[in-house]
Amino acid sequence: IVITNQGTGNASSIFYIDLYLNLIYPPVPGQSGNIWWEVPGLAPGAAVTKSETVIQSSPGYWYSYAQVDHNQGVDESNEGNNIEGPIDIAWYQAEILNNYGWPIQSQSSPHYVNSVLDEYRDDPDPHFHNGIDIQATQNTSVYSVSSGILSYPPGGGIRVGNFVYVHLEDYDPNLPPVNKWVTHAGFRLAETDSENHVHFIDGPYANYINPIRDNGISPVYVDNLSPQIGSLIIKDHETGDVIPDHDKVKGEVDFIAQVKDHIWTSGNRNGIYKLGYEIVGAGVQENSYQFDRWLTDTYFSLVFPQTPEPNSGYIYYNVTNHMVGETTVVEGFWDSNSVNDGAYQVCITAEDIAQNVNVTTKCFDIEVDQSAEMSQRRKGNEKNNP
Repeated sequence: IVITNQGTGNASSIFYIDLYLNLIYPPVPGQSGNIWWEVPGLAPGAAVTKSETVIQSSPGYWYSYAQVDHNQGVDESNEGNNIEGPIDIAWYQAEILNNYGWPIQSQSSPHYVNSVLDEYRDDPDPHFHNGIDIQATQNTSVYSVSSGILSYPPGGGIRVGNFVYVHLEDYDPNLPPVNKWVTHAGFRLAETDSENHVHFIDGPYANYINPIRDNGISPVYVDNLSPQIGSLIIKDHETGDVIPDHDKVKGEVDFIAQVKDHIWTSGNRNGIYKLGYEIVGAGVQENSYQFDRWLTDTYFSLVFPQTPEPNSGYIYYNVTNHMVGETTVVEGFWDSNSVNDGAYQVCITAEDIAQNVNVTTKCFDIEVDQSAEMSQRRKGNEKNNP
């Protein structure tokens, strides 16, 4: 607290500086503070600084005031400028970024998850799901999983620090103002709306990470349903043409795997956590990627959003592509020229979320036949050179 004598006269008599830690209304003359200091006098233009360390054991908001000369021992030309405040002081728990609880009660118990990060969505516009959907019937109370600054993101809902909560209504009247602290985990935010789930996002804007990762939401989500692998499409990498017969594989090819993980309910085109492939019979050649971070539109090359059969929930992944770090997608392929003609297997492996690893592997027979391609080339040359 800094006190300045703004007058031209010397404040020669003893006066007091009072600090009021938490008041609903401003202090009045004669009201003593929680902490006070005695000042023997103060010359014109001079200032005095006082400080105190205060320890608070629980989160919450204080509205603090300071008052000088509460006993009015100094004659002043202006007695109306001796009170300062309120000054908002937020006592908050440190923001939790890892191993945080669930946003609905019980926060220390796992809940059903309907949809996961990076599911491909084509309605209304193609995009990847940027969070997880936690099942909760309408009017379920939603609580913060950590402390943090309150804001209202453009896409709707509430952001508290590192986390966003969407599909809410009946916001709690005790919420702090915008840009003020939600002081602790377990702060009631609002209720769920008719969407019957909480869309929960972890991470700063456009840099979202997967809540169901190692060291993410805790306790771990229990998923007893294994991923499912449907068909395999093989395409010519250069032309994009589908190779209809798996027994006539030649040249550089892309493997497009049809994969889903229903999680709890039948879901809507639910994604998986990790995906990879192996060519059996040609030595171990693996490629895989896992969805720990949200994919922007630049990553559509990882997914081929072909229309699946009705209500199948399948998504088409190009498993021959892969990611380098967190920013680059490499347009990969498998070069069948690297092996001899003959029979092989393409084995697709899909894995669940990080904590509940259910692994599904499905193998497809293929036949590499480069001679068919050479025959076609010869025929083409003969036509061009009769």
